[in-house]
Amino acid sequence: MLYLLLTLLNFGLLIWFIFICFSVFKLVKESMGIPALIVFILGCLSFTKERLINKEAPRYNGGDRTIGWQPLESGISHEIVLSYAYPKDTLDRAEGEIIQSGLMGGHQWETTNVTFYENEGKIHYLVSGTHNWKLLGLTLYNEPKQFTGVIKQ
Repeated sequence: MLYLLLTLLNFGLLIWFIFICFSVFKLVKESMGIPALIVFILGCLSFTKERLINKEAPRYNGGDRTIGWQPLESGISHEIVLSYAYPKDTLDRAEGEIIQSGLMGGHQWETTNVTFYENEGKIHYLVSGTHNWKLLGLTLYNEPKQFTGVIKQ
């Protein structure tokens, strides 16, 4: 529920911010003219950061592999899932990736480590990372989190 409320708060603040921007643009245009407005807009855009994430999905090719999904966290508005693949004979080349879905405005998951190990004939996972709570893109709080469990076979 907290995730949904933070997402809605972020959306409302974004709409309000856009309204404020258009009001400022109108004031600059009326008092200083169109050339000043263009310079102002270009100046504002120069402060934005471009963040490109070119992350390839794990390639689960080669040989006889077990592929699956393991839900880690599920809420009203979001879900965090572990996607995994490993060879049938060993966990040495096990691969895992965290996939987020749903309304993610206001919070973000950053994976630090995904580990697989075998104990008593069962395959266990350990996922650690940071859950970032954000307001209009600014991080308010970083919450370290770990997920552990057994992969259902």
